[in-house]
Amino acid sequence: MERSGGLAYSQRMTKPILFAAVMSAFLVSACGDDDTATDTGVDTATDTGGADTTADDTGSDDVGADTSDAAMPGRDASVWVAARGAGEIIVIDHASQALTTVTMPDTGEPMYANFIDLDGGFVAVGDRANDRVTFFDANTRAPAGMVSVADGVFHQWVNGNTFAVNADVANETHVFTLTVEDGAIVAAQDGVIAMPSDLAATDGAKPHDVFLADDGGVFVTYIGFEMSSFVVRFDEADGSFSETARAEVGGDSHLYLLDDLLYVPCQDSSEVHVLAPATLASQAVLAVPGAHGVTANNGIVYVANINAPESTVIAQISGTALVEGLAMVRPPATAIGAPHNVWFGPDGVRAYLTHSGGDSTFVSTYTVTSEGLTADAAPIDVGAVNPFGLTLVP
Repeated sequence: MERSGGLAYSQRMTKPILFAAVMSAFLVSACGDDDTATDTGVDTATDTGGADTTADDTGSDDVGADTSDAAMPGRDASVWVAARGAGEIIVIDHASQALTTVTMPDTGEPMYANFIDLDGGFVAVGDRANDRVTFFDANTRAPAGMVSVADGVFHQWVNGNTFAVNADVANETHVFTLTVEDGAIVAAQDGVIAMPSDLAATDGAKPHDVFLADDGGVFVTYIGFEMSSFVVRFDEADGSFSETARAEVGGDSHLYLLDDLLYVPCQDSSEVHVLAPATLASQAVLAVPGAHGVTANNGIVYVANINAPESTVIAQISGTALVEGLAMVRPPATAIGAPHNVWFGPDGVRAYLTHSGGDSTFVSTYTVTSEGLTADAAPIDVGAVNPFGLTLVP
């Protein structure tokens, strides 16, 4: 497919939006059996599996960062899991594995979560039902800001004080600069990136994943094409975002930038495309069945097979090559939902994997060993339907 001739995309500047009202629907409580919300499907994420009730430590950050974060003084490290079908965030204490429930305001539909390392810490949670992102104080777990987006909130990413989120019904990517005022997040919109016109001409095409580079580049995947999808890089200049590079890859693509390589798992073609971030030139194409969820830990990229709910396979990649002998296969067991998103704990020793879709309520864990990833004893039943995105709060 040829590129669109026009490279400039629309930008709408809005005033900062500060959330200061008390939210009547907000509740923090001990986690219980709450399956009242209806389920909403699976679509993209990172995968890892196995459960554990021991206090073994786990790994780095997820997509885009490959660092180990020490817990903030006075706050225990935890993993926040967006339970999309339950309208809740389940907080898993990393050491004890104890569960706490944070209810989304206004019957929200939580999609993905990202830790924001500003002024003690916040967590951004996309809310598809209400077309917005809610920011939670990482310490009190109370709402501490919100910003309206557009219809179809889906994948999101944060890098420093820059935040981006895709709206796959409006077919837009919204980019914000975040600051903290009076203990709450203020999101000032930097721009709105519309889907390139030639891609938008295909019925059903939409933005899916998004990733932010340290140099200011915004990467967006566009899906909905027959057996293929597109990665587009945008850069800001003179007050607007323009397309600066494009690559056609396999269908249903996702993103992870590590060092000087952009990893693009493609579920439909069972491949991981490795691209140069600046030009999106191909560096390698690796065969990885059902390649979907992706993250990194200690220089190794982990890619989950979303099509293997009963025998979870996580491929491991170093640079442009598969790491032989480190692919992890979880022993066959009762299906507990599609292996979806993965995140590592604060030391890079344990990985958490959401199992999404249907009536799944499970998050599994793995321990990092010299042999790769070892599935822990049993999945964690979080008691909330459709665990989706997740993030580490150090």
